[in-house]
Amino acid sequence: MGIKSNHVSYSGFYGRTLNNGNSPGAILPNQDLELITDQGSALNIDFHYYKFDDNHFTVYDMSGMVYFLSYFGNMGSNHSGETGYALANWATTPSENLLKVPNPVDFTKYSRFWNFDLLSIKASFGRKNINGGFNMVFKEMGVTGPFTYFVDKNNQYVYHNLTNVHSLRILIGPNIAFRKTIGMFSVVSMAGVNFSANREDFHIKYNPFFSTVLFFGKGLGGTLGFKYEVVKGYSERQYTGDEILINPVSLNQFEIKLGLNLTGTKK
Repeated sequence: MGIKSNHVSYSGFYGRTLNNGNSPGAILPNQDLELITDQGSALNIDFHYYKFDDNHFTVYDMSGMVYFLSYFGNMGSNHSGETGYALANWATTPSENLLKVPNPVDFTKYSRFWNFDLLSIKASFGRKNINGGFNMVFKEMGVTGPFTYFVDKNNQYVYHNLTNVHSLRILIGPNIAFRKTIGMFSVVSMAGVNFSANREDFHIKYNPFFSTVLFFGKGLGGTLGFKYEVVKGYSERQYTGDEILINPVSLNQFEIKLGLNLTGTKK
Protein backbone atom coordinates (compact mmCIF):
# COMPACT_ATOMS: atom_id res chain seq x y z
CA MET A 1 0.00 0.00 0.00
CA GLY A 2 1.38 3.41 -0.86
CA ILE A 3 1.10 6.82 -2.47
CA LYS A 4 1.23 7.21 -6.24
CA SER A 5 2.11 10.36 -8.17
CA ASN A 6 1.33 10.31 -11.87
CA HIS A 7 2.11 12.72 -14.67
CA VAL A 8 0.01 12.45 -17.81
CA SER A 9 -0.01 14.09 -21.23
CA TYR A 10 -2.99 13.53 -23.50
CA SER A 11 -4.69 14.79 -26.64
CA GLY A 12 -7.96 14.33 -28.43
CA PHE A 13 -10.30 15.05 -25.51
CA TYR A 14 -10.62 18.77 -26.23
CA GLY A 15 -10.59 20.73 -29.45
CA ARG A 16 -11.28 24.23 -30.70
CA THR A 17 -12.66 25.79 -33.88
CA LEU A 18 -12.84 29.35 -35.11
CA ASN A 19 -16.03 31.08 -34.05
CA ASN A 20 -17.20 31.95 -37.54
CA GLY A 21 -20.75 32.89 -36.67
CA ASN A 22 -22.22 29.39 -36.70
CA SER A 23 -24.52 28.28 -33.95
CA PRO A 24 -22.57 27.96 -30.69
CA GLY A 25 -20.96 24.60 -30.20
CA ALA A 26 -21.66 23.32 -33.70
CA ILE A 27 -18.94 21.21 -35.34
CA LEU A 28 -19.56 21.31 -39.05
CA PRO A 29 -18.23 18.98 -41.79
CA ASN A 30 -14.96 20.19 -43.38
CA GLN A 31 -14.47 22.68 -40.56
CA ASP A 32 -10.88 22.98 -39.28
CA LEU A 33 -10.67 21.45 -35.84
CA GLU A 34 -7.59 21.98 -33.67
CA LEU A 35 -6.98 19.23 -31.11
CA ILE A 36 -5.67 20.42 -27.76
CA THR A 37 -2.73 18.63 -26.14
CA ASP A 38 -2.86 18.85 -22.37
CA GLN A 39 -0.92 17.61 -19.36
CA GLY A 40 -1.03 17.53 -15.58
CA SER A 41 -0.28 15.60 -12.40
CA ALA A 42 -2.33 13.99 -9.66
CA LEU A 43 -1.98 11.89 -6.50
CA ASN A 44 -3.69 8.66 -5.56
CA ILE A 45 -3.52 5.78 -3.10
CA ASP A 46 -2.19 2.51 -4.47
CA PHE A 47 -3.07 -1.03 -3.34
CA HIS A 48 -1.28 -4.17 -4.57
CA TYR A 49 -1.48 -7.82 -3.59
CA TYR A 50 1.22 -10.18 -4.87
CA LYS A 51 1.08 -13.95 -4.63
CA PHE A 52 4.31 -15.80 -5.49
CA ASP A 53 4.73 -19.54 -6.06
CA ASP A 54 7.60 -21.55 -7.51
CA ASN A 55 6.23 -21.54 -11.05
CA HIS A 56 3.93 -18.52 -11.25
CA PHE A 57 2.81 -15.31 -9.59
CA THR A 58 -0.32 -13.17 -9.60
CA VAL A 59 -0.72 -9.43 -9.03
CA TYR A 60 -3.95 -7.70 -8.00
CA ASP A 61 -3.84 -3.92 -8.37
CA MET A 62 -6.37 -1.29 -7.29
CA SER A 63 -4.97 2.12 -8.18
CA GLY A 64 -8.21 4.13 -8.26
CA MET A 65 -9.34 3.67 -4.69
CA VAL A 66 -9.59 7.37 -3.83
CA TYR A 67 -11.67 8.07 -6.91
CA PHE A 68 -13.77 4.99 -6.25
CA LEU A 69 -14.51 6.10 -2.67
CA SER A 70 -15.27 9.66 -3.73
CA TYR A 71 -17.98 8.71 -6.22
CA PHE A 72 -19.37 5.48 -4.82
CA GLY A 73 -18.92 6.25 -1.15
CA ASN A 74 -19.99 9.92 -1.38
CA MET A 75 -16.99 10.97 0.67
CA GLY A 76 -15.63 14.51 0.67
CA SER A 77 -17.24 17.90 0.26
CA ASN A 78 -20.16 18.88 -1.92
CA HIS A 79 -19.24 21.24 -4.78
CA SER A 80 -22.02 22.56 -7.03
CA GLY A 81 -24.08 19.48 -6.24
CA GLU A 82 -21.18 17.08 -6.90
CA THR A 83 -20.67 14.89 -3.84
CA GLY A 84 -17.20 13.53 -3.28
CA TYR A 85 -15.63 16.54 -4.98
CA ALA A 86 -12.74 16.92 -2.54
CA LEU A 87 -11.38 13.41 -3.09
CA ALA A 88 -12.12 13.33 -6.81
CA ASN A 89 -10.38 16.67 -7.33
CA TRP A 90 -7.32 15.37 -5.49
CA ALA A 91 -7.09 12.16 -7.52
CA THR A 92 -7.75 13.60 -10.99
CA THR A 93 -5.81 15.95 -13.25
CA PRO A 94 -7.13 19.46 -13.92
CA SER A 95 -6.82 20.76 -17.45
CA GLU A 96 -3.83 23.12 -17.61
CA ASN A 97 -4.58 24.45 -21.09
CA LEU A 98 -8.24 25.21 -20.46
CA LEU A 99 -7.17 27.33 -17.49
CA LYS A 100 -5.22 29.54 -19.93
CA VAL A 101 -8.26 30.21 -22.08
CA PRO A 102 -9.52 33.81 -21.56
CA ASN A 103 -12.76 32.84 -19.87
CA PRO A 104 -14.27 33.92 -16.54
CA VAL A 105 -14.82 30.30 -15.46
CA ASP A 106 -12.09 28.44 -13.56
CA PHE A 107 -12.15 25.16 -15.46
CA THR A 108 -9.69 23.47 -13.08
CA LYS A 109 -12.65 23.16 -10.70
CA TYR A 110 -14.72 21.32 -13.28
CA SER A 111 -12.82 19.87 -16.23
CA ARG A 112 -10.64 17.04 -14.92
CA PHE A 113 -8.95 14.10 -16.55
CA TRP A 114 -8.32 10.67 -15.08
CA ASN A 115 -6.70 7.40 -16.10
CA PHE A 116 -6.28 4.53 -13.67
CA ASP A 117 -6.86 0.81 -13.31
CA LEU A 118 -9.80 0.42 -10.98
CA LEU A 119 -8.82 -3.25 -10.79
CA SER A 120 -6.19 -5.16 -12.73
CA ILE A 121 -5.24 -8.84 -12.49
CA LYS A 122 -1.92 -9.92 -13.95
CA ALA A 123 -0.72 -13.54 -13.93
CA SER A 124 2.61 -14.86 -15.16
CA PHE A 125 3.84 -18.46 -15.42
CA GLY A 126 7.25 -20.14 -15.77
CA ARG A 127 9.84 -21.99 -13.71
CA LYS A 128 12.63 -19.46 -14.20
CA ASN A 129 13.04 -15.76 -13.62
CA ILE A 130 11.47 -14.86 -16.97
CA ASN A 131 7.75 -15.66 -17.19
CA GLY A 132 4.86 -15.09 -19.56
CA GLY A 133 1.16 -14.64 -18.92
CA PHE A 134 -1.90 -12.43 -19.34
CA ASN A 135 -3.61 -9.29 -17.99
CA MET A 136 -7.21 -8.37 -17.33
CA VAL A 137 -7.71 -4.68 -16.62
CA PHE A 138 -10.82 -2.74 -15.61
CA LYS A 139 -9.76 0.75 -16.65
CA GLU A 140 -11.41 4.08 -15.86
CA MET A 141 -10.31 6.76 -18.30
CA GLY A 142 -11.86 9.97 -19.47
CA VAL A 143 -12.69 13.57 -18.80
CA THR A 144 -15.48 15.22 -16.89
CA GLY A 145 -16.75 18.75 -17.25
CA PRO A 146 -19.91 20.88 -17.20
CA PHE A 147 -19.66 21.87 -20.85
CA THR A 148 -19.98 20.40 -24.31
CA TYR A 149 -18.60 23.67 -25.69
CA PHE A 150 -17.80 27.22 -24.61
CA VAL A 151 -16.74 30.43 -26.36
CA ASP A 152 -13.70 32.35 -25.14
CA LYS A 153 -13.95 35.87 -23.82
CA ASN A 154 -12.67 37.39 -27.06
CA ASN A 155 -15.35 35.52 -29.01
CA GLN A 156 -12.64 34.12 -31.30
CA TYR A 157 -12.69 30.38 -30.65
CA VAL A 158 -15.28 27.80 -29.69
CA TYR A 159 -13.88 25.10 -27.40
CA HIS A 160 -15.42 21.64 -27.56
CA ASN A 161 -15.41 18.67 -25.23
CA LEU A 162 -14.81 16.11 -27.99
CA THR A 163 -14.57 12.86 -26.07
CA ASN A 164 -17.26 12.11 -23.51
CA VAL A 165 -16.08 9.22 -21.36
CA HIS A 166 -17.31 8.21 -17.96
CA SER A 167 -17.48 4.45 -18.05
CA LEU A 168 -15.45 1.34 -17.35
CA ARG A 169 -13.35 -0.24 -20.08
CA ILE A 170 -12.31 -3.91 -19.93
CA LEU A 171 -8.93 -4.73 -21.48
CA ILE A 172 -7.06 -8.01 -21.88
CA GLY A 173 -3.64 -8.87 -23.29
CA PRO A 174 -0.37 -10.77 -22.91
CA ASN A 175 2.62 -9.94 -20.72
CA ILE A 176 6.19 -11.00 -20.05
CA ALA A 177 7.69 -10.66 -16.59
CA PHE A 178 10.98 -10.89 -14.72
CA ARG A 179 11.42 -11.51 -10.99
CA LYS A 180 14.52 -11.93 -8.87
CA THR A 181 15.26 -12.05 -5.15
CA ILE A 182 18.69 -11.37 -3.68
CA GLY A 183 18.81 -11.32 0.11
CA MET A 184 16.41 -8.69 1.41
CA PHE A 185 15.70 -7.24 -2.03
CA SER A 186 13.24 -8.44 -4.67
CA VAL A 187 12.37 -6.93 -8.02
CA VAL A 188 9.36 -7.64 -10.23
CA SER A 189 9.24 -6.15 -13.73
CA MET A 190 6.45 -6.64 -16.24
CA ALA A 191 5.74 -5.47 -19.77
CA GLY A 192 2.69 -6.11 -21.90
CA VAL A 193 0.02 -4.71 -24.15
CA ASN A 194 -3.74 -4.66 -23.58
CA PHE A 195 -6.61 -4.49 -26.05
CA SER A 196 -10.26 -3.60 -25.61
CA ALA A 197 -13.37 -5.00 -27.26
CA ASN A 198 -15.46 -2.00 -26.20
CA ARG A 199 -16.79 -0.17 -29.26
CA GLU A 200 -18.95 2.57 -27.85
CA ASP A 201 -18.40 6.31 -28.40
CA PHE A 202 -14.83 5.88 -27.12
CA HIS A 203 -12.64 2.95 -28.13
CA ILE A 204 -9.18 1.93 -26.88
CA LYS A 205 -7.19 0.31 -29.70
CA TYR A 206 -4.13 -0.74 -27.67
CA ASN A 207 -2.48 -0.04 -24.32
CA PRO A 208 1.22 -1.01 -23.95
CA PHE A 209 2.78 -0.70 -20.48
CA PHE A 210 5.95 -1.34 -18.50
CA SER A 211 6.16 -1.51 -14.71
CA THR A 212 8.81 -2.45 -12.18
CA VAL A 213 8.60 -2.68 -8.38
CA LEU A 214 11.46 -3.03 -5.90
CA PHE A 215 10.69 -4.69 -2.54
CA PHE A 216 13.13 -4.34 0.33
CA GLY A 217 13.00 -5.69 3.86
CA LYS A 218 11.56 -8.83 5.41
CA GLY A 219 8.11 -8.99 7.02
CA LEU A 220 7.38 -5.26 7.10
CA GLY A 221 9.32 -3.50 4.36
CA GLY A 222 9.18 -0.83 1.73
CA THR A 223 8.41 -0.60 -1.98
CA LEU A 224 9.50 1.69 -4.79
CA GLY A 225 7.73 1.37 -8.12
CA PHE A 226 7.59 2.89 -11.59
CA LYS A 227 5.07 2.49 -14.38
CA TYR A 228 4.82 3.88 -17.90
CA GLU A 229 1.87 3.32 -20.20
CA VAL A 230 0.52 4.50 -23.53
CA VAL A 231 -3.11 4.51 -24.65
CA LYS A 232 -4.09 4.90 -28.30
CA GLY A 233 -7.68 5.00 -29.48
CA TYR A 234 -10.38 7.13 -31.00
CA SER A 235 -13.76 8.63 -30.22
CA GLU A 236 -16.86 9.09 -32.33
CA ARG A 237 -19.10 12.16 -32.07
CA GLN A 238 -21.91 13.19 -34.34
CA TYR A 239 -21.50 16.38 -36.36
CA THR A 240 -24.31 18.84 -36.78
CA GLY A 241 -26.31 16.65 -39.14
CA ASP A 242 -25.75 12.95 -39.75
CA GLU A 243 -21.97 12.83 -40.25
CA ILE A 244 -19.71 11.27 -37.62
CA LEU A 245 -16.54 12.91 -36.31
CA ILE A 246 -13.85 10.25 -35.73
CA ASN A 247 -11.27 11.78 -33.43
CA PRO A 248 -7.86 10.21 -32.54
CA VAL A 249 -7.13 10.01 -28.81
CA SER A 250 -3.72 9.40 -27.23
CA LEU A 251 -2.23 9.33 -23.74
CA ASN A 252 1.21 8.95 -22.14
CA GLN A 253 1.41 8.47 -18.38
CA PHE A 254 4.34 7.98 -16.00
CA GLU A 255 3.84 6.96 -12.36
CA ILE A 256 6.09 6.84 -9.30
CA LYS A 257 4.91 4.77 -6.33
CA LEU A 258 6.29 4.70 -2.81
CA GLY A 259 4.85 2.58 -0.02
CA LEU A 260 5.03 -0.17 2.58
CA ASN A 261 4.60 -3.90 2.16
CA LEU A 262 3.73 -6.70 4.56
CA THR A 263 5.13 -10.10 3.55
CA GLY A 264 3.87 -13.46 4.72
CA THR A 265 5.17 -16.95 3.93
CA LYS A 266 3.21 -20.20 3.82
CA LYS A 267 4.79 -23.19 5.59
